[in-house]
Amino acid sequence: MTVYIRQAKLDDLAEIMKIIASAKGYLAQQKIDQWQNEYPAVSDIEDDIRSSEKKACVLVVNGKIAGYAVIMTSVEPAYQMITDGKWQGSDEEENYVTIHRMALSTEFRGLGLANIFWSNILSSMRMQGFTDFRVDTHPENKVMRGVLEKQGFEYQGNVMFEGLRYAYQLIL
Repeated sequence: MTVYIRQAKLDDLAEIMKIIASAKGYLAQQKIDQWQNEYPAVSDIEDDIRSSEKKACVLVVNGKIAGYAVIMTSVEPAYQMITDGKWQGSDEEENYVTIHRMALSTEFRGLGLANIFWSNILSSMRMQGFTDFRVDTHPENKVMRGVLEKQGFEYQGNVMFEGLRYAYQLIL
């Protein structure tokens, strides 16, 4: 099985949106209200791909798009107001990576690809000099919380992003 990440292209949009739709359905089946409105919309993904400040990436498995995530290295405004905890290091730290909108195709579920996807993202950004990684997820999204904890992320507190979200951080 050949697995790697690459920059997302506008040509990938239809496949990415299928993955987003299946992730929304998966969350709905679990009665989790994350991603149950218009977010993330086609316009969000298009913005990710076109942006010079974000890195939209896809996970490719045997030539087929199996996952999507966007990597940000600018300050995430929602993360500036953390409650019931704090980020490790300086609260003023601006040199961190935020990962948003991570989703995997249901076609590839159960193959351990979430861990491979995370490993690729962490390795890629670490090679660029980043050591501080931050992400948020819905409190009821136990699958993502488990994946994050398996990767070494630690719960740091709560942030507001489409409602209350648990904030996680990994320092490499």
